[in-house]
Amino acid sequence: MDSTDRLDGLELITRAPHPRLRGLVRGYEGYVETATALRRQQVPGDIVPLIISYGEPVGLIDPRRPGEMDRRNVFVAGLSDTYVVTESSPSYGVQINFTPIGARMFLGIPMSELTNRTIGLDDAFGAEGARLVERLHGARDWEKRFAMLDAAILTRIDAAPPPSEAVVLAWYRLNRSGGKASIASLAEELGWSGKHLIAQFRDQVGLAPKTAARVIRFNAAIRRLRSGVSLDWADVVAECGYYDQAHLLREFREFAGMTPREFLRGQLPRMAAFSD
Repeated sequence: MDSTDRLDGLELITRAPHPRLRGLVRGYEGYVETATALRRQQVPGDIVPLIISYGEPVGLIDPRRPGEMDRRNVFVAGLSDTYVVTESSPSYGVQINFTPIGARMFLGIPMSELTNRTIGLDDAFGAEGARLVERLHGARDWEKRFAMLDAAILTRIDAAPPPSEAVVLAWYRLNRSGGKASIASLAEELGWSGKHLIAQFRDQVGLAPKTAARVIRFNAAIRRLRSGVSLDWADVVAECGYYDQAHLLREFREFAGMTPREFLRGQLPRMAAFSD
């Protein structure tokens, strides 16, 4: 079933993927963007989004290169350990939210090639990607587009080599624990050295296990804050596995470029009563 949300000049139509894609694709988002030159701070997440945009290209600014803006209509963004600023203009399109394992199978390239990067869809698989973009553009409605995505992704996933069961298990455990699972314990359980676990994670996830755990923990903290439940910072620190409040502040500055209070003011005005 589709659902529709409207916020800040952005209309989103969301739908779950085909059941066979569970664990590989989190969901689809059709969008209509009416805002002009609206900048949003996109914090690191645990998904690999594929954006197919029609209209004005999306502007992308890496904070490590603030004077440069990359503009793209069709691109995929790998996992990252810092935020990215996006600049939107009137357009419409679709976003496929892959898990890293799903993106590895769909794209057929090591996820390390996408870490802290965006690449064009044609860079990943050429003419086949261009044909998909054209077919989606010609579809008469969102449901038709989502059905096309199901078919296209299933075709590539079915033809792809299976992922490492050990990496799938480790990634699942990290997510289930909210990023709090011990990396050393995971390696021991899998019978792998820490070095081998890191190499496999970089290939199939894109980040080293400890960095991936930090990103997952950071997103767990954001979800907890967005839940609307009244908490003090000590509760957030304890529930999300941070050592102390200073640790939480450092992670927000690195991953979001701001303090938790600034983040909440920008995204959740109703919760601005939190104090640093």
